[in-house]
Amino acid sequence: DQPTDAGVQLARFGKYETQSDYYYRHGSVAAMTGTPELSHVRLGNLGRNRANRPIKTLAMDTQFLAHPSLKVWGVMTRTSHRRRLVNALTADGRVQTLDNTDNAYTIDIGAKPHDALEKILQNFERADAIR
Repeated sequence: DQPTDAGVQLARFGKYETQSDYYYRHGSVAAMTGTPELSHVRLGNLGRNRANRPIKTLAMDTQFLAHPSLKVWGVMTRTSHRRRLVNALTADGRVQTLDNTDNAYTIDIGAKPHDALEKILQNFERADAIR
């Protein structure tokens, strides 16, 4: 929904935090530090999420709201599909279109990004529960 700034974000890669139009599941760790469980990186056996459901969602559209004051740190609002839908890629290659008209998949961090990774992981787990 916002203009693409891929060049700016790619230049930040490996040096600073970057943002894109997709969330990617990253070993089911919701902290800035920590060691992911290695069983979560095998497509043939992704393991189970924190709700003890099979992990199946690998990537999904970003629905991320941030206060303008965070732009100085490179954290900006990024949304897709006018925040009405979220496409989610599953490990079996399917793409599920999820309803977001109730903002269930919208992450609004306001001016406090500290729990953003936890909220993103909760969205993946919410999508894992859909058949």
